[in-house]
Amino acid sequence: MVSPPGNGGLVDENVPSLKRKRKERSNQAVVNNYCHWRFRKLSTTHATRRRKSSPLLTTKLVGEESKETVKKICDYLMEDEIVIIGIYGMGGVGKTAILMHIHNRVLDNPTFNDVFWVTVPQEFSIYELQDEIANIVGLDNLSKVKDVKRRACVLNGHLKKKKRSILLLDGMWVHFEVEDVGIPIEQGGLKVVLTTRSLDVCHKMLCQKQVKIKPLCWGDDPWNLFLEKLCFEKEITSEVEEIARSIVDECGGLPLCIIEIATHMRGVEKVHEWKGMLRKLTESGVELNVFKTLKLSYMNLGDSRVQQCFLHSMLCYGEYFYDTNYLIESFIDEDLLGGIATRQEQHNEGDIILDKIRKACLRDVGGEGGERHDDGDIILDKIRKACLRDVGGEGGEEEGGEEGEDWYLGVHPLLRDMALQIVTSTTHMVKANMGLEEIPEEKFWTNRLEKVFLQGNEIKKIPYDMSPNCPKLTRLSLKFNMSLEAIPKSFFKHLKGLKVLNLSYTRLMELPDTISHLESLEALLLQKCEKLCHIPCVQRLGSLRKLDLRGCAVLREVPEGMEMLVKLTYLDLRGTKIEVLPEGVLGKLVNLQYLVINHMMDEEVEVELKIVEGLYYFGPNVETFNACVRLVEQNSSQPYDL
Repeated sequence: MVSPPGNGGLVDENVPSLKRKRKERSNQAVVNNYCHWRFRKLSTTHATRRRKSSPLLTTKLVGEESKETVKKICDYLMEDEIVIIGIYGMGGVGKTAILMHIHNRVLDNPTFNDVFWVTVPQEFSIYELQDEIANIVGLDNLSKVKDVKRRACVLNGHLKKKKRSILLLDGMWVHFEVEDVGIPIEQGGLKVVLTTRSLDVCHKMLCQKQVKIKPLCWGDDPWNLFLEKLCFEKEITSEVEEIARSIVDECGGLPLCIIEIATHMRGVEKVHEWKGMLRKLTESGVELNVFKTLKLSYMNLGDSRVQQCFLHSMLCYGEYFYDTNYLIESFIDEDLLGGIATRQEQHNEGDIILDKIRKACLRDVGGEGGERHDDGDIILDKIRKACLRDVGGEGGEEEGGEEGEDWYLGVHPLLRDMALQIVTSTTHMVKANMGLEEIPEEKFWTNRLEKVFLQGNEIKKIPYDMSPNCPKLTRLSLKFNMSLEAIPKSFFKHLKGLKVLNLSYTRLMELPDTISHLESLEALLLQKCEKLCHIPCVQRLGSLRKLDLRGCAVLREVPEGMEMLVKLTYLDLRGTKIEVLPEGVLGKLVNLQYLVINHMMDEEVEVELKIVEGLYYFGPNVETFNACVRLVEQNSSQPYDL
């Protein structure tokens, strides 16, 4: 069950008091950068000439929160110091509708002389934007000027005459320097309000107020919007209403989706048709125009690596909240962060990427209790900036653009559906969290499959003779199938290309011997397999980089052949009954960067751990622990955690 989205139209305004002085200084810096003279606050003197602009045809705002958002932004416009405001949020959330209401409210306010609406071209060019602005403000002779810099000068001179006016820029995908276009932003002159899907655009445009528009809050508002657009001529039956409410829930409070589905279902009375729509939505099997809108945010991420990280996070975790540590570790397992040497650098990169995703309104953050990292965080940052993920709790963006700690990530359910439409069904099998009690039949396991996601189901068994022939399969996730007790030997016989195998949170008691032949395997994830008591020999798994046995509560010994895992960088034995590693093994694991172990023998303390970055050790006494600390201090050339 996805966590409820935020309130539609709410402005994030929980700005900590300690940040206010810094914000005020920042606001003044922007003003000083843009302008050199002031006018009296809230003065109502204005030109008596007739305005050029006319009211826009608007739709009714849904919910009190949206109305409060419009009022708040209009109040910002009345403040001398605020000359540029950014409105941001995921596609289809209602940014344009709110801006249209602001347009009409400004027209009715005698403080302002005029308001100009410009839809920013998606294929952005300064030249074209100059034409759009010139056309709306009545600068007819700009078309005669061909040089962009001269055009900027002409446009600047004309706009400086537009005292106490507002320029509304709707649909910005990229930032630009206002001087390059010829927009004079100054107190007493022109102010700018822009809409964008990217928080990064707000930052780079030096927006002094950054107002996030969130999906509608679960409750009456989404349902009332649906009924209004459905235009049902007669009262709907209780059976249809129950199904319709479930359909609205699947929309996750996104107005564009609610309106599209309500329009599509007009005149539909038969219960089976309503059930069919709900089933398609639940199984991500319906084509909606809203997906095209959301996909633009994905495409605007630009960086293919960030896009791959976004898709991976959708397929692995979907609409649930997860600690960013787990997500970044998953990026590392999939080798999505490139050939970065140290684990800390990989986490740093992941943090940056996640942040880009969040700023793109494609993923959001919330909750407490996590850590920020480096490389994995870079990719997540890219997804964030593209506004691709957008469900949050505490700790997300606050009004004014101040950022909280990015710890737990959530996602709007429609973004996962959009991601499923991007990946091809011939190479991906995605049947996660669907309540499956049986594994998909062997006929669906084609030789084109590259990744299979079956996590979060209720699969109890795999047929004893099942042997899928998938030579290209690189990832298989059966995580959180908590009733799965056994896997037959035949299952892995033709999966020789498998690189990541996730069997965490299952009831497996042992692994089949055929796992020993997966020579391409790089990550074997067995977290919380609390019944697991035996792992076959791993001697031939020479490519293995990660072995996670955390929480395997009854496991008493590591598998045979551990000394051959020379590429192993990650070994977690916490929560097992494994007291020590076999003699001589630790010294052979020369590439270990992360080690969690219950105890170490005295002679193992003398082993050099030259590149270890994380060591979690439960020593028998203080002396042994201190000896271990001294060893790491003397031999590790990397920063480390103890």
